[in-house]
Amino acid sequence: MTIDGVPASPAAVEPRFRVGVLGAGMIATIGYGYLPHLGKVRDRIEVAAIANRGIEKARAVAEAHGIPRAVATLDELLALDIDAVVNLLPGPDHFAASRRILESGRHLVTEKPITNSLAEADELLDIADRRGLYVVAAPADMLASECRLASYLAIARGDVPQEHWFRLGRQLTRTTGGFALSAPVSSVFGASSRARAPLWSSIIFFTIARPSPVPFTRFVT
Repeated sequence: MTIDGVPASPAAVEPRFRVGVLGAGMIATIGYGYLPHLGKVRDRIEVAAIANRGIEKARAVAEAHGIPRAVATLDELLALDIDAVVNLLPGPDHFAASRRILESGRHLVTEKPITNSLAEADELLDIADRRGLYVVAAPADMLASECRLASYLAIARGDVPQEHWFRLGRQLTRTTGGFALSAPVSSVFGASSRARAPLWSSIIFFTIARPSPVPFTRFVT
């Protein structure tokens, strides 16, 4: 590595943050999931190991994503030299695993829900505070639904091209009339809007196979 053309000394190169992933299911491997996105920041973060109850699945995912170590238990994961753990276990198992992760002195990233109760969440945050650790809970993109809604309306009004939708990482949904842009509105904005417009509680569509988009302004009152 060089800095301004001069070879950097070992002390000048900051080591990568080492992460272990707990769980090799869908949210770990799907295109918008954790491993594909962690792969985009390999210059800063190293996925050092993945743990899964089914070790063969852990090995397959490790091979597919270039992860050097696959183990079967959280105990094995915590025995490794890692700085943080991404907890992708099923929801009911989050609290117990997250508490052990924090008590081991590792930072925590956990899928939703953070826990099953406010008291459990407070306990995790208390442990993190005492040990000087970070806790990150999904979803981190709290305004994602607002961004999608803004894109819908901007496309419907012709303010931006339809390609704008794909910049949000969203896909097309096949419908009887062709293809549609679709996504649930499930954020704070969506929840507050449901009292006024029952439409928000369902999935919103407009079909791009038609000559012109559905005029969304008719739904917004």
